[in-house]
Amino acid sequence: MKKTLFLTVFLLFAGFSVFGEMVYVYIEETCNGEHVECLPQTRSGIFDELFEAGYIVFDNSEDKAETDRIMGKKLSPVFTQAVSGGADFLIAVAIASTREVLASKRIRLVSTSTYFLYDALTGKLLATGNATINNKDREEEMPPAQCGISMGKQIGSALGGILGSY
Repeated sequence: MKKTLFLTVFLLFAGFSVFGEMVYVYIEETCNGEHVECLPQTRSGIFDELFEAGYIVFDNSEDKAETDRIMGKKLSPVFTQAVSGGADFLIAVAIASTREVLASKRIRLVSTSTYFLYDALTGKLLATGNATINNKDREEEMPPAQCGISMGKQIGSALGGILGSY
């Protein structure tokens, strides 16, 4: 019985040690010029890609990012949240979307994101990039939720490759 308990505990902790660093994700969005959440599924796409790459990913979904912290370079509170949660890295994503309801009631969406990868402890900028999604003339097969997931996967995939070099 003791042998089985020891083996179970050992395997449990061994499984956790397989995972890599911890990554904190912070997202700000504007839609038609207003600070509102337009593509909440972007977060899921980023999380999925990074988790599959072996990272522990978390955020503070209570912080609704109503200010211009990223582009205004006012990320100090975000770094504090990341470090207090144990993050090794901070990913900050600024998304600007234009959303239009068509006569067919379908939604046309054009979204551009700029993302930044930081060392959470030092604040050093490690990488930056852009991702764009546009469902023009594909509104039916690519609704906003799918656009968000696709954009998140683009960002997560790009940053997952970069994180692997640190």
